[in-house]
Amino acid sequence: MRTDAPHADAPHTASSDEAPAHAFVRARRARRLFAVGAFVALFGVVPTALAELALVFEPPERVVVGDRARLVLVVDVATDVPVLVTPTHEGSAIEVVRGRLARADAVEPNARPLRFPIPIVARERGTGVVRATVTSFVCEGEVCDAVEEEARVAIRVEER
Repeated sequence: MRTDAPHADAPHTASSDEAPAHAFVRARRARRLFAVGAFVALFGVVPTALAELALVFEPPERVVVGDRARLVLVVDVATDVPVLVTPTHEGSAIEVVRGRLARADAVEPNARPLRFPIPIVARERGTGVVRATVTSFVCEGEVCDAVEEEARVAIRVEER
């Protein structure tokens, strides 16, 4: 048996610049998605232990230049796992004031779903995009997998 041949489950790296860890994560996620798809095809339901995070933005109704507002991110995740929310903005119309939020920053940290108020400032007229990357864990028994999901919302800023 050749020992220099790549293992069937080993990730293939396209270049020396690509980090092997990223290739491994992509390969692992692909296998996981295939397994979830097979489970859904056989049984017609998504197993709760393998479900991804559910994220929904609740934007303010109206935002005008100069407003300091709060955008709410609703995250449906188990009550016993850590949660990290990293909001960012694109464009110059909106600015995210706070860059990281943890479970303790939620309105009710032990609730399900969690509601994270994300402070924003409306800088100028136009449309800005707010993205939130949420990192947490999904557990099955004593085995937990890190999961990361992203949500985005476009916010229109109007003149006074």
